[in-house]
Amino acid sequence: MAKPRKNYGAPAEKVVSIQSAPKSAGTLRIDVENRTFHFDKWVTTPGSPTAGSRLLLVREMHSAIHAMQLSGVSPSTIKNFCASGMSYWFKYLDEESSKGRMVVTLDDITPRTVERYTEWLKRQPARGKGPISVTSARAIYNATKSVLMNRVRAGLLSIDIFPQAPFPNADRAYVGHQGFSQGEVERLLSALLKDLALIRAGQLPNGSEAAAMSVYLLLIAARSGRNLTPLLELGRAAITDHPLKPDMGILQVYKRRGFKIHRQSFRYHSNDDDSTTVPSDVVTLYREALSRSAQFIDLAPKDLQDRAWLYRAKGRGVTCLNDADIAQQTTALVSRHQIKSDRKGQNGEPLPLKVNVSRLRKTFTMRMWQLTGGNLFKTAQLAGNSPRMTDSHYLAVTPDMERNHKFVGRILEGIMTGEIHDQHFRDELSAKLAMTPEKVDLLLSGALNTGVARCTDPLNGRFAPRNGTANCQRFLHCFRCPNQVVIESDLYRLFSFYWLLIKERGLLGKSRWKSVYAWVIRAIDNDIAPHFDPIIVERERQRALASPHPMWRDRTLLGGEG
Repeated sequence: MAKPRKNYGAPAEKVVSIQSAPKSAGTLRIDVENRTFHFDKWVTTPGSPTAGSRLLLVREMHSAIHAMQLSGVSPSTIKNFCASGMSYWFKYLDEESSKGRMVVTLDDITPRTVERYTEWLKRQPARGKGPISVTSARAIYNATKSVLMNRVRAGLLSIDIFPQAPFPNADRAYVGHQGFSQGEVERLLSALLKDLALIRAGQLPNGSEAAAMSVYLLLIAARSGRNLTPLLELGRAAITDHPLKPDMGILQVYKRRGFKIHRQSFRYHSNDDDSTTVPSDVVTLYREALSRSAQFIDLAPKDLQDRAWLYRAKGRGVTCLNDADIAQQTTALVSRHQIKSDRKGQNGEPLPLKVNVSRLRKTFTMRMWQLTGGNLFKTAQLAGNSPRMTDSHYLAVTPDMERNHKFVGRILEGIMTGEIHDQHFRDELSAKLAMTPEKVDLLLSGALNTGVARCTDPLNGRFAPRNGTANCQRFLHCFRCPNQVVIESDLYRLFSFYWLLIKERGLLGKSRWKSVYAWVIRAIDNDIAPHFDPIIVERERQRALASPHPMWRDRTLLGGEG
């Protein structure tokens, strides 16, 4: 069944037509923060007999981005549209023109044009060896598509030019930032708190005001778990007093993607786990940053005067922290304090720690998941996401999880049909599993079967929804759940699942597969299979390979796992 197309009938932003957009000489440019993108360089079409014949198309692309800039799209997104989306788009059109396929106006853009563009992107070279990754190709395509979509909403292009699923396996190939281990986050926080002490003593880390403001932002990111863009855009009234609790403040951030406001409460002036001498809670950090930047309010551009992270930059005047500043300052922080990761290089020496706000967010979410006892809904609420997003993007299986969950439920080897019907055997099993006799009957009858084995409590087990109605369907989690039970008759289903995971290696890539699924394969091979008769194990293994259980014949069933 074809996926229904999204309705783009309602305009999502202010559209500036080509007639109202600036067109005088020298105005085909986009100024965003400290960068200028000149669109004039794309006007001349290589291979065209008429110099400058692509002027109309360039004007439309410029008008689209200018319109989105006026509508309030974030500066970082505008920069991405120009530096990535448009740069690759016009490079592709240059190659097309050299082959005699001229695209000089919007009318020349056809479904085949965009289809060729997606295929061309997949062949572009990466900085290292080979082509760029499918996720990078998709990101560039999406940036280009966003610009073209502005012209669709203006009624100047047809929505039909876009293919339905140009990068079908991009989600599975994507390897996001991993959270920090306990040791890594402790080393990072220790370095940040040392810099904070210097700042409070009147010394600037690295001699830079940008470095000082970045320390405040990173500490707030670690303690709040917010994304980088909402943090960068914090206003000067982002924290207000709690209406009921005098020792608490409420942090309010705006999420552009979801067009919603997220609020978090924080206690302040309390003893901090990392520092017992001076407070370093979110409210105190935020108010100190406001105090430092207050002197720059009247000197800042009008559109930045309400921002929290104002500072004076050499050669740029008064400005506000941006994503490039954070990237530069985190690199300097790691170098300054020689912060090492748990990973080691070829020489066996620890590698420098890679620090970014995405990793801090994932670390925060995992910590909340642990503190709530694995409550997905509470964790999602604290992270400001939907439960589905939190589960799929922030609670992936990590090496720490694997180390902390060596058990694989209960394995009941050698259970024969006759034994199952023996009451003495059932009574022993009831005591062994701490289950009522009625539950044991259900377990042995197959009523409590899961996709890979059996569960002593599918409604209220360790990873179950616990809503009183829905059974647990998180099959990957079975292998680190104490409620799992495996008996001989489960081996066929178990190995069907096993072979499906093996097939994923060619689709996910070695690194991603190793971090997500490899531990399950080892658990089955090393912790489960040895408990059963080798002849029976091999028979069920081969049976599952030749004819998998219906539940594990389609890889789409793995969509919610990991």
